[in-house]
Amino acid sequence: MLSLGLVFMHLARNSSHWASTHALDKRAEYLAESGVHRAIWMIQASQSGESFINTALSNGSGANGQTRTFTSPEWKAPGGAYSFTAEGPYQGMPYTVAIRGKGTARTGGRTVTAESFALLRVYTPAAPASGTPAAYSNYVIFSNRNGEIKDKVKVYGHPELGGKGVYINGQLKFKGKPEVRGDIRITGKFKDLRKVGPWPPGAYKREQRVGREPMPVVDLAYYRSIADEIHVGDLKIDGRKHTNTSLQKPRVIFVDGKVELKGKLEGCGLIIATKEVKIAGDVTYGSKDSAWAIISAGKVSIKDDAEVHGGIYAHSVSKKKGSASVSGSAKVFGFLVADQVKVKKNAVIEYDPLLRSMSGLPGGLGATPVVDVVFWGSA
Repeated sequence: MLSLGLVFMHLARNSSHWASTHALDKRAEYLAESGVHRAIWMIQASQSGESFINTALSNGSGANGQTRTFTSPEWKAPGGAYSFTAEGPYQGMPYTVAIRGKGTARTGGRTVTAESFALLRVYTPAAPASGTPAAYSNYVIFSNRNGEIKDKVKVYGHPELGGKGVYINGQLKFKGKPEVRGDIRITGKFKDLRKVGPWPPGAYKREQRVGREPMPVVDLAYYRSIADEIHVGDLKIDGRKHTNTSLQKPRVIFVDGKVELKGKLEGCGLIIATKEVKIAGDVTYGSKDSAWAIISAGKVSIKDDAEVHGGIYAHSVSKKKGSASVSGSAKVFGFLVADQVKVKKNAVIEYDPLLRSMSGLPGGLGATPVVDVVFWGSA
């Protein structure tokens, strides 16, 4: 009986120790989960994120091939503490953020740590209802990689109307005597930047090595879901007339293929192409209250002598560049935004400030990011 009693006491003591250890392990796991939950809350808190986490990570876009990290402080909790580390993009996948939550549980003289891992897709919805316009929509020319402005090009940024002029993420290839009426901002270095007219020098700012501005992804699935028209296959558009003149509710035309575009556009609308857009002739507004944006997940090419009214946005969803090239005597009245912008010969680009108020432009109007959980489990 004494032996059995000792056995039962030993089992009871081991069971108590196991239960205590298990509870401590579980507490550490829950605290690690708290780190992941807090990271998601911080990302969704605002456009820039709590403690500017989104700014630090650039929403996991992987700008210029860079992997960015954000390390949180350690927050105390009953029985322990938690923290997290965020990294984006994860293994080079654009617009992904990896969260590693760490939990530390303590009781008596014992300490146990645990980690939790979550893979997120972080993006900005395309059409929020209100807020501040996306950064690129303030520029008359926005090139997300090296850009070219050459020959006798004339660029009218209209700073008196709030336009910011030209932005180049990288190096500016400059040749000839282009004239830029507005500021020029480049992230790279260009020794002749101050020589870009108009004269006298100093009328507009010429800045080098500036901070990077984001270029939002073209969320094709979102545009398809809100489209008023869906066309499967290539489409030729020879003018469109819509009675809708609301910048907040533009008509959305979604084309799952290539678009060839010309004619008069009346009302307000968005044309989205999953492939390239070819401007086959003049594309002008049919009335004074018209406003249109042409969005391509590939390239946009403008015929040499075409006159184009509207915002041009070309951002590739694949490894290929979304480019926009304007040459000859072509004229664009709106804005020109692309992965890579090339403007040469006698082309004229003029800013239309009305377009930055249009709902549905990529990146939206200062919306908070949306987070989709791709995977969540133990680290």
